[in-house]
Amino acid sequence: MKRTLGRIPMPAGQGKYLVLSSLILALLVAPFALAADGDPVRAGGRTTFTSITRVLGDSNTYATQQSNLRIGDGGAARYGCRSTAGNEFCLLSKNTGGGGAFRFQAQKSLLGGSIEVVPPTGKTAADAKPFTTNAHGVATGLNADQVDGMSASDIVKAASGNNVYARVAADGRTDPTRTSGVTDTNIVHTSGGIYCFTGLKSQPQTASVTLDAVPGETSIDTTTSAPVAACNNATGIQMIVRTYNSDGVLADRPFYVQATSPTGS
Repeated sequence: MKRTLGRIPMPAGQGKYLVLSSLILALLVAPFALAADGDPVRAGGRTTFTSITRVLGDSNTYATQQSNLRIGDGGAARYGCRSTAGNEFCLLSKNTGGGGAFRFQAQKSLLGGSIEVVPPTGKTAADAKPFTTNAHGVATGLNADQVDGMSASDIVKAASGNNVYARVAADGRTDPTRTSGVTDTNIVHTSGGIYCFTGLKSQPQTASVTLDAVPGETSIDTTTSAPVAACNNATGIQMIVRTYNSDGVLADRPFYVQATSPTGS
């Protein structure tokens, strides 16, 4: 005796509703499902992948282009990530062909761009670095407004205005070709081996002196301002250079001196 499985009876007209319900369920679930390799990217929606997605091209210009055609508002691309310090950056641009890795253009604009850093709790923007680089070449066209809080004019002033140097002959006269910030009128030399400096632009804080191709010794004093007989009792003494012969006796000797004072003094 042959037995057959019969179909489960269904009321007339309900088959089409079952098919329609399945389609609706598929549409509702699809936006929340993870995409698999090879699935298309849905325009206007959200596609989530669990592994790296590659877009490869073979073009003599750019492989991809993202543009926003809206006039007056709207960006072209946005990237976000949740990578912690020491891990991947949100954006990596790498050129293995020897050319540049990035180029930014701001047309009809007075601002090229902005680098904004939101510091972690307990830190301020003063603790953050806008970027780092291992390149030490000159950045063509880069104009730094301030370096360590100093403008270019401040740096020049600190480098030259508060530094003096001089080649002084044994008779106390300066060599103008090897002297800056010092003239003969700044030196009082009335005693053997003693050269008193006065009227300099600023009070030296550090100084050094060396004899010019003659044997002997030197000493330098930047802490006294009291007039002394050896300086012909001149007031406002800022620095005293003493030169000695090889026996340690004060004697006139030619020398080089360099003195530095802090910015603003």
